[in-house]
Amino acid sequence: MTKLSRTQIERALSKHGIDYSAPGFYDTPAFKAVEKEHPTFVMSYAEYVDSLTFPDDYLARARKSATEAAEFMHLALVKDGRRGACIDASGTLQRILEREGIWNYFVVGGLRVEFPASSRIPDIHFWPLVHPDNPAQTGHAWLRVPPFAVIDITLPIQEYSAKVAAYFGNYVITEESVPYEAEAGDLFENELVELLIKKNGHHPTLRNLPPSQIEFMTIFPAFEIQYRQLRLKYIPMRISAMDAGLEGMKNLCLSGKYPLELYKEFQKGKKTAI
Repeated sequence: MTKLSRTQIERALSKHGIDYSAPGFYDTPAFKAVEKEHPTFVMSYAEYVDSLTFPDDYLARARKSATEAAEFMHLALVKDGRRGACIDASGTLQRILEREGIWNYFVVGGLRVEFPASSRIPDIHFWPLVHPDNPAQTGHAWLRVPPFAVIDITLPIQEYSAKVAAYFGNYVITEESVPYEAEAGDLFENELVELLIKKNGHHPTLRNLPPSQIEFMTIFPAFEIQYRQLRLKYIPMRISAMDAGLEGMKNLCLSGKYPLELYKEFQKGKKTAI
């Protein structure tokens, strides 16, 4: 299955009375009414963003705004010392960019980090499919912000050893990517693999995924990027969004500031720069 065309998506959205003219329209009452009956409907929002073609002036503004906002949020995380906040921080960045009029969507899934052979460091996996006893919500989270394939502000500031941390620097942002063929080892954490072997008598494979997940991964395929000396392999598993706007978000607090206060600080910094 392939992604729908822009015309097909717009026709479907119009059928439900959804105004798709501005970023963040998944927040509108009409969209939420459909989503209540069909929880995966937010996929339509991501598909719509990917279907858009943008004029050069918008792309220039998007590059500038996305880079500035990502830099701001990354530095706020570093200053606070917060680790492992991929969902909350990416969700906040998503809302900030929407306020700036920038199209984007929030992706959760898996990530495989491949180090250079000379490092002798084994690959690091952020597995999206975990043992039932694991409280983790997902493996990792990032944003797709056209023209950027990925903006990932939290990967460099996870709980790494000093040897591993030396391979990371600034946040991840790139327009360049190549397709990647995801493997079962990218998705199922070790503890879940052991559980499934006991239950089914064999290692899990991609065929163990439900058809809806396989369909999703066809529409939003895995991809690979170069980051410094590392190869980062991103595997989208689900499209998500924060439940509340900046005014109602209390899921992240950096240096005593909640998302709305962070956005005001970001705006103030932009005015000062001008």
